[in-house]
Amino acid sequence: MKRNLGLFVALFFLVSLMQLLAESYQYFDGNANQYLLTNKDSKINLNYIPITKEMSSSGFYSGGDPQSVNLSKSQFTELTGFLIQMSKQGKLLPKGKSNARRKGTGLLIHQKGKSSKKWEFSFLSKDGSKIETYLKDALQRGITNPMPIQLQQTEYFISRGDSPWNGLTSTFEEEEKGKLIPAQDASTLSNESQFTALLLPKEIVLNGKPILFLDNVAKRIVVDESMFSSLNRIDVTRLKSQEKNKVGSAFMLQTKDPNFLIPFLIQGHILKTYIHTDAHIHFQKFLEQGDNQCFAFEGEHHYYTNTKNTGKIKFQICLDKISGDIYVLGD
Repeated sequence: MKRNLGLFVALFFLVSLMQLLAESYQYFDGNANQYLLTNKDSKINLNYIPITKEMSSSGFYSGGDPQSVNLSKSQFTELTGFLIQMSKQGKLLPKGKSNARRKGTGLLIHQKGKSSKKWEFSFLSKDGSKIETYLKDALQRGITNPMPIQLQQTEYFISRGDSPWNGLTSTFEEEEKGKLIPAQDASTLSNESQFTALLLPKEIVLNGKPILFLDNVAKRIVVDESMFSSLNRIDVTRLKSQEKNKVGSAFMLQTKDPNFLIPFLIQGHILKTYIHTDAHIHFQKFLEQGDNQCFAFEGEHHYYTNTKNTGKIKFQICLDKISGDIYVLGD
């Protein structure tokens, strides 16, 4: 009898401990569609629970079909890291506040054990839109597409003739302006009279969707802020050993994928790999420490004085998998 009682008590405390360790994040978008991320009993799931026509106040709106995917521990860590960062942009609601969401606003809820925190995002909030985009991207990828480490492309030939900045570097002022790629609200980029989508080289397009746009009024290139922060164009030909420069941040799982990100940076001329005409670089090795992944490259570029000259280049592209921060490091 005592043995059975002891076993019952042990099981009770085990179940209680598992409940305390259970963790979830909920995000309700402006239409009350719900994204639910749970980590319970060693099972990690991301679920999309849409509003149906019957549930909507208009009787017509539908959030589409429900979705559910399993995630790995590393994906859970990546997603929660992003949500924790984004929570800082929301309004922390007082304890005891109900889960009732004001119409049109976004609501993020973090539940761990018996404690919970809630953050509100205002109507048409850009930060709320970033959360939605990130979660939708995670639903598409699921556990079948973990963050890749093996690069599909290991050699690059870069030519000035392929640069999106051709025609935008004829003066010193244009050169200086071209060192920064400002992030632009995606909704404004549809104004075709001001903005032209850049579709070449092909590495600057993601699943048929352009990322960079030419601002025909300001005569500069801008980036879709739903995918990236403002980006600094770093000249890797001038990097000193161990010199570290931040390029910017990637916001989506797909734009964090090294098999997209690295060609985007190199072939898209975000990183300047030559002084005058061209460069040839190849992948050397992969380095990983904690949340940081680094990809080492080396090669050569050509420039002209009175004769043709060849210069050596050696650098690393580094990505923080949680924050999405992108750096280049002189090697």
